Amino acid sequence: EAAGVYRQLAAALEGELERLDTAPRPEILYLPVERRIVIALADGTQQSITPLELRRLCRSPANRPDALPADVEPLDFVPTGNYAVSVRWSDGHQSLLPYASFVRGV
Repeated sequence: EAAGVYRQLAAALEGELERLDTAPRPEILYLPVERRIVIALADGTQQSITPLELRRLCRSPANRPDALPADVEPLDFVPTGNYAVSVRWSDGHQSLLPYASFVRGV
């Protein structure tokens, strides 16, 4: 009976891993003139957020949401697995933000 439970668990885990491997990540682009971050989803829809709004979502102990410079900008976005993006900021801070924290419907 234990062997059957382990087979079911292994099959469920394999299915989850396959879904993770094929899950599309959002594409993220910063438009400096507009001061907007555009998030393009696999279904063709787009969302946007300001740099300040995104930075305030960072939960790093080194981040101080109440003392951010108004002109803070993302310098680059690097996907981290299928679940998060690393953001390097103009003030030297680095954020790791799960997509679910700023992309609606993820």
